[in-house]
Amino acid sequence: MLRKTKRHILLLEVLIALALVALCAFPLLAPQLMMIRSERLFLDEIESDRIANIIFVNIAQQMYQNRITWEQLQNREAVPVGQDLLKGVTLTKNWPYEMTYRFGKPQTKPSGKPPQFALFPVWITMTPKEGKPLNFFYELFVEKEQELVVNEEE
Repeated sequence: MLRKTKRHILLLEVLIALALVALCAFPLLAPQLMMIRSERLFLDEIESDRIANIIFVNIAQQMYQNRITWEQLQNREAVPVGQDLLKGVTLTKNWPYEMTYRFGKPQTKPSGKPPQFALFPVWITMTPKEGKPLNFFYELFVEKEQELVVNEEE
């Protein structure tokens, strides 16, 4: 009579099986990891757009309340966004962007009698620690009762 002997699994066979499973898992998981990364970047862009809209509304509100002077409007230099413009915004602890805004040269109604009208371009820039900056463009309509003097430096 023949006796059946049980063959024990060797440790080497187990290690080879685990290595094969790991080699097959990486190509299967790589596309999902790339999708998660691109989704996170897209969500950051959407959040940046939402925050830029809130900043623009706060800039317009401060301008209409005369907290932003005509000299500041015509300065045309990038100004860091302060806490007063971030009213109504909750930022995460590790918000990866530095935010600035600046006004451009306005388009004005031809000179004549007051009131004068101007359309000020507003650029809000969010610069990440690495990568290219996100730029948001808005236009702000302003009516001024006195004569509007525009610097022609640009």
